[in-house]
Amino acid sequence: MKLKITSIFLAIIMLGGCTRALVATYEPGVNLEHNGISGTRLAVYQFEDSRSWIDENDEKSKSFIGKQGAWKFGLKYEGVSYQPVAQILQDVFIKDFKMVGVDAFKGEESTSPSYSLKGKILNFEFENETGLVTVTSRRHVSIVLTLSDKEGRVILANELFNEVSRENEGMGVLHSTNVDKLMKEALKEVVVSVINRTNTELAHVGLEAMSVSLNGVDITPFLDSMYYAGINLNQ
Repeated sequence: MKLKITSIFLAIIMLGGCTRALVATYEPGVNLEHNGISGTRLAVYQFEDSRSWIDENDEKSKSFIGKQGAWKFGLKYEGVSYQPVAQILQDVFIKDFKMVGVDAFKGEESTSPSYSLKGKILNFEFENETGLVTVTSRRHVSIVLTLSDKEGRVILANELFNEVSRENEGMGVLHSTNVDKLMKEALKEVVVSVINRTNTELAHVGLEAMSVSLNGVDITPFLDSMYYAGINLNQ
């Protein structure tokens, strides 16, 4: 009887697999040397998740970020098990944009934003590459983003932001460690790159809009210096 129950249990695992939600945390915080976007209103939309993990018939699959054997691992974020990766990234970007003074909010709840950020998730995962005697962990975050203004003019079009890290973990590594480094290292690098690029691009937009002359003298260089002094030209 015991052998029969064990056989049934193993068959279920082989056919359907098992899942587990691993705790994921993120620490907001970005330092900008020259902040030209403080006060800007930015609608951050939930990104389209185009990863191969996604199964439209399995809601949990929207949270999967790793696997081992029959096991698939999702994320438990802010107390919610199997939180979709797209929702997590939207929350992370909003929090970090707010850290640099941007009035960031969910695009689905937007009311007259100055700018909109939309995108697609290509990769968000970890994988343990097993060698003869050691394990190399790979963490990969890859997203494509489009930034546009309230008139629909595109400032960044399908810009790729990508971060891959590999690390020799010796004989093995905890899945929780992989998740921690995926969130706090790989994802953080991507978020910082996006915010820095947004800061630069919106500064250029502000300079172009204010490229004027005074008594026949082009004062654009003066406006440029305003940006590098940390004055926002996009409010």
